Amino acid sequence: MFGRWVASLIISFGLFACTQRASESDNTIQMGLRVNLSALDPIQASNEATGEVVPNIFEGLLQYHYLKRPLTVIPRLAESLPEVSKDGLTHKFKIRSGITFHDSEAFPGGKGRAVTANDFIYSWKRLADPKSKSDGWWIFDGKIKGLNEWRDAIAKGTGKFEDPVEGLQAPDGRTLVIKLSRPYYQLNYVLTMPYASVVPKEAVDKYGEEFMNHPVGTGPFKFESWIRGNKVTLVKNPGWHGETYRPKETPATKSAAYSTMPAKPFPSWTNWFSTRRRKNSPAG
Repeated sequence: MFGRWVASLIISFGLFACTQRASESDNTIQMGLRVNLSALDPIQASNEATGEVVPNIFEGLLQYHYLKRPLTVIPRLAESLPEVSKDGLTHKFKIRSGITFHDSEAFPGGKGRAVTANDFIYSWKRLADPKSKSDGWWIFDGKIKGLNEWRDAIAKGTGKFEDPVEGLQAPDGRTLVIKLSRPYYQLNYVLTMPYASVVPKEAVDKYGEEFMNHPVGTGPFKFESWIRGNKVTLVKNPGWHGETYRPKETPATKSAAYSTMPAKPFPSWTNWFSTRRRKNSPAG
């Protein structure tokens, strides 16, 4: 199982060095982040370090298979890959049941609630909102029916955030329908990016611009603390929906037995500790 995730950044310039360690007692992985975190908010996940941390807190509909090459997109919070119309303009997703947000003071009683299709619509409108100034807007710019018009109206002050977007519909709590302006063959790929992760409106409303310092998602780890330029600490999410994996197949394991090999829980570590060290500092 997994427990505490720790990523520590030591401010420095110069060469980067790190070691990876693991012990049976605490299952700690040490990794290096080459730059400071920009924010713990998926719509601001624009640099390498943020891209390392954010996916452990937040999740989207799709993800990449961690072993297959060439890279293969598989479901994450979606039950399956989307059902696509013959003209390629309508993509329908079914959201997995039992997915809940992290427990947070933002929710009544502090208990995380179930994720709905409307949460994705809210999250993507938040990404598109010009007030957010997200570098990730390009993933939807000119792609979804009515979204650019909605964005323009917000910018001009003639529209409201709550106004509907023609191309984002939720027929029921677990069904999300995306209507495109034109075929967008990269859609599944951009939906694997942190920018497209789901966030709860309650947490954004509660924390406002400070949401990046109080992130609430659905991922395997929950936010605990962040000392800017130094350390961010995540702890296990006991309510995570979970995933399993099998070790990569090799010539030695290529047999009928491989397909029956028991799957292991993922992730299997309890800690993840990342540092950025000063030039010429010991690597140990």
